[in-house]
Amino acid sequence: LVESLARGIPVIARDCPHGPRDIVSTNVNGWLIKDDDELRSVLYDVVSNSVSMPSSSAVVESVRRFATDSVLSTIGTVLNEVAPKSTRSPVNIT
Repeated sequence: LVESLARGIPVIARDCPHGPRDIVSTNVNGWLIKDDDELRSVLYDVVSNSVSMPSSSAVVESVRRFATDSVLSTIGTVLNEVAPKSTRSPVNIT
């Protein structure tokens, strides 16, 4: 999902508690569906142009937080927070 979105391609994904729901926002960067009827409906709307497609730039921006630099920075911050203060030297992940 993130790879497609990072290239500006909106996605259709099955809604589930973890994963797609954390990445896809309906009408922002794609559509979350619950069942086959919703899939048919979304596909029909897209093909018939009765729904506006999200812009490529908005789709790319929606997953910027998953970029390598951002993820590594977050991991480094967490590691620095949980390392014992007496023995730690700052973690620099690059």
